Amino acid sequence: MDWLDKRVFITGATGLVGTALTAHLLRLGARVTVLVRDLLPDKPCTGCTIVRGDIREPGLVGRILNEYSSQIVFHLAAQTQVTLANRSPLETLMVNIGGAMTVLDAVSRSSWVERCIVASSDKAYGTCDVLPYTEETPLRGRYPYDASKSCADILAQSYQETFDLPIAITRCANIYGGGDLNWQRLIPVQSRRRWRAMTLSSVRTARCAGTTCTSRMRCTHTPRWQSRGRWARSTSPAKPGRWMC
Repeated sequence: MDWLDKRVFITGATGLVGTALTAHLLRLGARVTVLVRDLLPDKPCTGCTIVRGDIREPGLVGRILNEYSSQIVFHLAAQTQVTLANRSPLETLMVNIGGAMTVLDAVSRSSWVERCIVASSDKAYGTCDVLPYTEETPLRGRYPYDASKSCADILAQSYQETFDLPIAITRCANIYGGGDLNWQRLIPVQSRRRWRAMTLSSVRTARCAGTTCTSRMRCTHTPRWQSRGRWARSTSPAKPGRWMC
């Protein structure tokens, strides 16, 4: 896809994936507008049009899409910390579900938007009895963060089916890369402990006893995969007319 002069709107642009995605699209020549609640000094979003606000504010996203004639929407904004979700479930549900609702509703009403990518998570599947899970695996998130991603995912599918919107949902797992300072994630923990002369094998034993194996994707690879996605209507009997990326 040619991104030159494409008008792109990104939520969550100061997050781990959002930072990499924004930089990648700017290199490709896209005209990027970002919605930022807290402008962090180490992530200035240079080269972007910055709009300050809260993703949950009614009417804000719709105004941005119309004012900047956004053609492509990436919805990445979310409360992503599992432990914080357990401590403050209401805030997590309001951000992850309420934020998705405002974006999806604005997209459904916009005459400019051509495509919308919603970032979900493998946590939307909840605990699965059968592995590996597939796109047909039911979404059964039980804990606050997991449930919020299940709900947002289902909402995206609902708007997709109801309004025939070109929405793609990405369920990523264990993204890592530069700038990730969440010390509850495995890769940052490994990095910090290695600097403290702790061996990789002891870190693995401390975290999962070597019994858990999950796929990982570097944050700089995620936007390349998303931006190169091929969009077509599914011919699968299980997903008639579904937009796929």
